[in-house]
Amino acid sequence: MNQSLSVGVHFERVARPDLDRKKLKNIVIVGCGFSGSLLAYMLPELGYNVDVYERSSQPKVVCAGGIATSLLDETAKECGLDSQKYVKWHGKRLFVKINSKAFALDIDDFCTFDKQSFIEDVVKKSKASFHFKNSPDPQHFSKHDLIVDASGNRSILGRLPTDKFHVCYQVRAFFEELPYPDFLMDFTEPAGDPWYLWMFPLSRHEAYVGCGSSKGKHARLAVQKFMDEFRGEILEERGKVLRVNSPEKSLPFVRDNVVGVGNNVGAITSLGEGNALSITTVNLLLKNLDALGEYQEQVLENLGWLKHDHAAHANWSKNELRFLYHAMNCFHHYETQFHVRSSQVVTRGFKSRLLAFL
Repeated sequence: MNQSLSVGVHFERVARPDLDRKKLKNIVIVGCGFSGSLLAYMLPELGYNVDVYERSSQPKVVCAGGIATSLLDETAKECGLDSQKYVKWHGKRLFVKINSKAFALDIDDFCTFDKQSFIEDVVKKSKASFHFKNSPDPQHFSKHDLIVDASGNRSILGRLPTDKFHVCYQVRAFFEELPYPDFLMDFTEPAGDPWYLWMFPLSRHEAYVGCGSSKGKHARLAVQKFMDEFRGEILEERGKVLRVNSPEKSLPFVRDNVVGVGNNVGAITSLGEGNALSITTVNLLLKNLDALGEYQEQVLENLGWLKHDHAAHANWSKNELRFLYHAMNCFHHYETQFHVRSSQVVTRGFKSRLLAFL
């Protein structure tokens, strides 16, 4: 194909010819987050020589750690790990708060997991060569047949004029009693800054409480307000700048012998959720190592619905009809992509409640 897709500037959808898998031996991965660590384990198992470069002394995780339990089971098994070691909370309900109104959804097969420990254990079991606290010199790449950009900010692929970023601030908090008995997503009137707050339980007394915002001070203030209201104690705090582009606004995924994965190719929702989506891009890349153009097309096909997710988030405080249109076009993907299985009755209930709010 020789088509181009408008993303503010035009990029070729297929950026390079196919690789010869028989000659593909040496691979370098830049970034050891969720996507990078999974590939660091799986690629050597397939017989490739793999070097991993990570600028931090260890992987840095700022994430609520929500994932479908069944998907965590499958992924942990692929890496020779026991998923139950990492599960901190099995959820049954998701509380959704929009301004002063709230409702609950019954959910199944969803958990909070210890993502930091999971990544660290994947790294320990990997046969790749790791270079922590080390930013790679481009000269290091000359001996590699393929470069995988898993940095999260397209440090190798190159940043785009359409890139958008949120500041995420999260704390691990202690409460005498959890403010909500299960998962919480809070969308308060943004006043020009569409932020979102989450509380994902870790136990009956601990939870991740975080906020994502285009303005860093808003994220911290929202979390602090929540902590003050419910008299929580901060045990640990972390912050991160998160790229939040959809896939069609992350093109190209491939430049010469460089290919992106995870957040670099838009595998993230407007709310910063990317665990399940990153696994999707990892699996698609493993299937198409010698056909990177096909990899790009398959990511666009599998994750194309995210354009509705991002559009819904952009319009929810500005244009109610557009928000409703885009929200309805991506809701069922949340059920299938994240393995969150709620009944048709619950789905209809969500839509009716959403309409009532609007």
